[in-house]
Amino acid sequence: MNRLSSISLASDWKTLLKPLESNGRLCISELHGSAKAFFLYSLQRTLQRPLLIISANPENAEILWRDLAFFSGPGAHAEGTFQATDPAIQYPAWDVLPAEFLSPSPEISIERLRALEQLRAETARFVVAPLEAAPSPDEEVAPPPPEPTPPPAEPPTVHIVVSGENLTRIASSYDVTLLALLAVNDIGNPNLIYPNQRVDLPPRGNEREGQ
Repeated sequence: MNRLSSISLASDWKTLLKPLESNGRLCISELHGSAKAFFLYSLQRTLQRPLLIISANPENAEILWRDLAFFSGPGAHAEGTFQATDPAIQYPAWDVLPAEFLSPSPEISIERLRALEQLRAETARFVVAPLEAAPSPDEEVAPPPPEPTPPPAEPPTVHIVVSGENLTRIASSYDVTLLALLAVNDIGNPNLIYPNQRVDLPPRGNEREGQ
């Protein structure tokens, strides 16, 4: 515990946590008994954010959770700034396998929902979970739903003439025939149109028919 007591100094923690800043990994060994919980408690007070802790099995997770609850219980962090109503919570594994087609116990379902809610609300310092509570590499995770396909844009039904255009060019730009364009417009002289004139476009079924 002497080493753990000494790293409570800010300068020591800064040196200890430097690997987290460079590659996101920190390996600590030779911590026995409640020293693991004390180290995690000190780490959380330094980082000032919740920690998700994965333990090897439910028994170790239970022991670690109880030690963390002891260190971070009421009055144990009076000088800290990160306050929580329930500082250490458990995220238990399901008590049934996916292939068993059985419903898990209500107590475990409630405990898992409670843990997720406290994570969402950021009212917990520590979330302790056994390894089997995390998705395994072989567990099939449902893919996210596909993005909805936007409906196709409605084809335009009207064209407003601009300077320099003629009906042949307009028909070509909408991939319709000149005859189809004249059939839906009351244009006496197809060679004479004016800027800002409204030209109705034929239905798409008439595109290039007869050509």
